Amino acid sequence: PNLKTTPEALEVLKDKKVVNLFESMGVLTPAELNSRYEIYKETYEEILTYEAALSADMARTMFIPPALEYVGTLAETVAATKDVKVASEASKVTLDKVSAYADAAVKAVEKLEKAIAAEKPGLTKKKIMDELRDSVDALEGLVPAESWPVPSYAEMLFML
Repeated sequence: PNLKTTPEALEVLKDKKVVNLFESMGVLTPAELNSRYEIYKETYEEILTYEAALSADMARTMFIPPALEYVGTLAETVAATKDVKVASEASKVTLDKVSAYADAAVKAVEKLEKAIAAEKPGLTKKKIMDELRDSVDALEGLVPAESWPVPSYAEMLFML
């Protein structure tokens, strides 16, 4: 089978054929195999909870602040150039994009923190972390590089 998630792969350890195989080969008893299943499952959930909390913290403290600062800069530009149509339109479009992605990031952080507090399953937290990452990745492409707190993908690829 092509199992794409850790929880799916771990469930195979409970399959009767797998249990019989391990037992018949003298590798693990059913109790030992079940014990490993429980430990692996708990470890997966703990690691995902840790990663989710770290993702939320990084977004809240590192990525959202420069995006909001850039929103302020763009808003000032829009106000200052309201009589100059071309510059004003370009600034408005960028302002709308950055604002939308920053809002999405804030909402994803709040959703992720609620999922952590409610002890939602790891895959639920992973899905929300993916939403958060999409927003932060989009912000990385819009916020000026000198304001972004970490190297961009491009900078990491081409650093010597």
